[in-house]
Amino acid sequence: MLLTPMRQEHKELPTGKTICRQFDDNECLTEERHTYGMLDIGITMEFKDGVKSGEMYFVKRKLASRKRYEKARADYSDMPPPDQELEDFGGDLLKDLRAERRQRAKAAQEHVPDSEVAAEIDSFCQTMLTTGKRADGKTWIESTDHTLGEYPHAKSRSIISKLLHDGAKQVHVCDIDCYDDNQENTDHLVIELPVDADRKPVFRELARLASLQGYNGEFDNGQRYAYVKLN
Repeated sequence: MLLTPMRQEHKELPTGKTICRQFDDNECLTEERHTYGMLDIGITMEFKDGVKSGEMYFVKRKLASRKRYEKARADYSDMPPPDQELEDFGGDLLKDLRAERRQRAKAAQEHVPDSEVAAEIDSFCQTMLTTGKRADGKTWIESTDHTLGEYPHAKSRSIISKLLHDGAKQVHVCDIDCYDDNQENTDHLVIELPVDADRKPVFRELARLASLQGYNGEFDNGQRYAYVKLN
């Protein structure tokens, strides 16, 4: 059975704002989006049976609370005002994420290193270091033909630079895929961790990268290596 795609309308106003509307098979509006630029600011409104049922807000390409959206809207006079009668799903989600991060930070402070976990992590990373083509990330990323995951070169380079800046002794790019025209890409990083220096900054960055993929970063168990998967 083939599904009929929902009808969509796209309209760009002289101000630069884009309005997108989506309709169901009965021509009832199900979703309406107002955005500027690459989601510099945006609002998504959902409808059920012709009645608005929810809103989500975005500022600078990130999910935002209603309060932040309303503040940013001051610079965009034709953006719709938020509906105060609806639940602020984005704001509630962000509050939950902040609470989770605080709990995770507290758990990290109270964490007791586990040598067995450290050995397991190091064993896995050593396997990755021998899987496929490997290179030193600092040198490898100098080529604009080399990228990490779905990131463009500039972002890929900043990821490796930040890890090194925060204390990583070395960033290994592993299991590299090679394509035509010297293009190379990998999702796999093995980070050689500092031994005598403060390890907290690099573990914070590892946790941030993990969170972007929907995971929690590893605690510091005294391991030599850390693994990052970027997809």
